[in-house]
Amino acid sequence: MIGSDPLNRGSYTRRSGGLFRRLIGALVIVLVLTFIAVNRQGLWRLQRLQRDQKILAERIAQLQVETTQLQDQRTRLEADMAYIEQLAREKYRMVRRGEKLFRVVPRQTSQTAPQPPED
Repeated sequence: MIGSDPLNRGSYTRRSGGLFRRLIGALVIVLVLTFIAVNRQGLWRLQRLQRDQKILAERIAQLQVETTQLQDQRTRLEADMAYIEQLAREKYRMVRRGEKLFRVVPRQTSQTAPQPPED
C-alpha cells in the first residue's frame, strides 16, 4: 500500500535521508580537505623549522669554537711576552734595539734587469 499514504512520508524520508547523507558527505570532504591543507602547511613549516634549527645549531658550534680561540689568544696576550714579541715581529715587522732589519728584494730576471752603467 505504498500509494495509499496521503502524505507520501516514505518518499519524503528517503529524499531527506539522501540529502542528509549528501550534506554529511560534503562536510566530511570539506573537513578532510581542510585537514590536508592545514596539515601539509604544518608539515612544511615543521620541516623548515627543523632545517633552520640545524643551521643555527651548526652556527652556534662554529661561534663556540671561535670564542674559545679568541679566549685563548686573549689569555696569551695578557700573560705571554714571547707571544707578544712574536706577533710584533711577524705582523708589525718590529725589531729590538740594536737589531738590524734586512729586507730581501726579489732578484729581477735578466730580461728586465737594468744594465750596469758603462764607464
